[in-house]
Amino acid sequence: MTWTRPPSWLKWFYRSSRWSNWTAQPVLFSFDDGPGQDTPALLDLASEYDMKFLFFLLPESAKNHPDIVRRMASEGHLIGTHFAKHRRYFRVRKSRFLRDLSESAQEIKNISGNPVHLCRAPHGQIFPWQEKWIRSAGFQHVFWNLDSQDYRDGPEEAIVQRMCSQIQHNDIVLMHDGPGAHPDIVGIAERILERTAGDVWDNPGKNEPQNSPCHLSGE
Repeated sequence: MTWTRPPSWLKWFYRSSRWSNWTAQPVLFSFDDGPGQDTPALLDLASEYDMKFLFFLLPESAKNHPDIVRRMASEGHLIGTHFAKHRRYFRVRKSRFLRDLSESAQEIKNISGNPVHLCRAPHGQIFPWQEKWIRSAGFQHVFWNLDSQDYRDGPEEAIVQRMCSQIQHNDIVLMHDGPGAHPDIVGIAERILERTAGDVWDNPGKNEPQNSPCHLSGE
């Protein structure tokens, strides 16, 4: 899905998925495809700004970085599965679809020590009936309602400005921290956090860099 914000009609087709932040935080940053080399720095940022992130992990990446996964869990971040492989599951039979889902969740649980009930299909691409399969298997599928489009490898400044112009209360923001992550993903996340964290959430305009406003709308 390539919209900065998903159209409302799409949410109607996928009504059992989560489209907005359900935590006590104003927004929820979510990262797909990891963990990767930038994930520890992202965890440092989360700690600095007293935020919890949502990570959708690929089992292979999780096995390559078990200490990072355990750190995510110990620091209270939300962890979900991004399925067994980063592929499009449109033409996969139900048995294979559910096997890839459940086995990937188990592999991540074995590393993190925590049960995994959240998932996000690779590319966010599933059919409505596959969403029902997910729910019937006891998992909660999670989309997003603000796409950073960091995967396009545009300039850091362009991504930050796009997010600043769009971000709203209760957003789930889509970003990536896997092997193919944006080379400046840590800087992007930090700039959004520093412009919107702390009491800036409740006092738009306070302590923001000049000529680069970034505050939550929809309050």
